[in-house]
Amino acid sequence: MIDVTLFRIYELYVYLYGGCRSNPARDPYHGQPKTRPWWPMRYFMEDWVLGAWVYRIDKRTEQCNVCLFLAEDHYKYKMDSGLKGSLIFLLTQAYHLLGNMEINFVGPERGCSDDRRRQTAQNEQRVLEFLQKLPDLTSSVSRNRAEELLKEGFEPEVPAAVRRFASELGVKFAGERHISDAEGRDLYARMTGFSAPVLAEFNGLGIDLTRACYAVHRDILLCTPILDWAICVEFPGRKSTTYDDNSTNHRFVVQSPRHLVV
Repeated sequence: MIDVTLFRIYELYVYLYGGCRSNPARDPYHGQPKTRPWWPMRYFMEDWVLGAWVYRIDKRTEQCNVCLFLAEDHYKYKMDSGLKGSLIFLLTQAYHLLGNMEINFVGPERGCSDDRRRQTAQNEQRVLEFLQKLPDLTSSVSRNRAEELLKEGFEPEVPAAVRRFASELGVKFAGERHISDAEGRDLYARMTGFSAPVLAEFNGLGIDLTRACYAVHRDILLCTPILDWAICVEFPGRKSTTYDDNSTNHRFVVQSPRHLVV
């Protein structure tokens, strides 16, 4: 599992960068997602936080950078539910904002893999020691120090749990520190879990698989054409109630994600 002892670092990101997100009037980055320094996000079920991650969109490179990624299992839910849910949300948001699913994990830049891991551990310890002193984060001095400690990131490579989970689904990451767009799309589709007949139907209709998966995870076409495609392909004798050859529903899925307003 991913080290959840680092959740206090996540909470510091929330304090510094996420506190105003639910109140647009107090959020200086409202409506400008690519200008936010960091986005702290969480995936939860009932009262349990199963995943937490922090990312941003680098305006210079137009890339999605993840500086912290945490997940944990809970006995009430299937193993890797937190990991899977967090990855789905992360890839969905990257696609929504950038039109691709490339994910870069950011941490110390210098040295070999072992050197970066050691440096990351040292950085984590510095943050935890800083928090133990109960700093007054309303003061500019403490806030500037906190921002400096968080600046470099804490994911020097693709987390081992993410790599293991993807491998179990048949996806291998070529890079040490990033998930390519093609790898992200493959993982996204496999996590969505359309059956082989449904995939064949999509292919026959010329529907982009990534966009079909995106439509499901953004709740755009959850219960209309996609559900009917699944029913009609699995049970050929059953007539669809919302889809026929002249329907324009499927065209909605093939549009650019920038046009899918939710």
